[in-house]
Amino acid sequence: MHPSGRRVGQAHNHMTQRVYSRAAMKILTPIRTGRLVIREFREDDWGPFHALISDPSLVERREELSAEDAARKRIQEVVSAQESPSRCSYELAICMAESGEFIGEADLGFMPGGNEAEIGIVLSRTVRGAGLGTETCRALIDLAWGTFGIRRVVGYCDRVNAPSRRMMEKAGMHLEDERKVYDERQQRWRDACIYAFERG
Repeated sequence: MHPSGRRVGQAHNHMTQRVYSRAAMKILTPIRTGRLVIREFREDDWGPFHALISDPSLVERREELSAEDAARKRIQEVVSAQESPSRCSYELAICMAESGEFIGEADLGFMPGGNEAEIGIVLSRTVRGAGLGTETCRALIDLAWGTFGIRRVVGYCDRVNAPSRRMMEKAGMHLEDERKVYDERQQRWRDACIYAFERG
């Protein structure tokens, strides 16, 4: 989870390789909250996406996407995947409802077995501290349950990423564990906090 630093993806945050086994429908309608619209990525989003992901202030950076060509290719891949009949990972653009301005990335991905989802969020430095990360986090939790019937949602962040920890706590998630996890992207072990939300 990365309001000041992804993957969502967290993400986009993929600390372990995910193997999907749950078929899912395409999201057709944007998600609307009090201040935000969370929608499918479009190919012309690659510019603001690149600016977001290459920001040196991010705590959890995605160095592999810092080049313009890499960011453009990634968004093309995301858009292409939207048409997959067995789509099980949702990378979504976060925009201000009033202006339509792109301000971040949200990710919802199904974990093995299809009974759990992982969320990740990256926000632009221009909007951090205004509660928009918490608003997005709650929307993803509602999406997991309301659209896909998934009761358990988890989020990972670096142990030192205090803004991400506060965001998940304010969204109703609780600290479940602290341990070292292997980051497939960066090919290194990280000290991580694991937060969870589970409906009764």
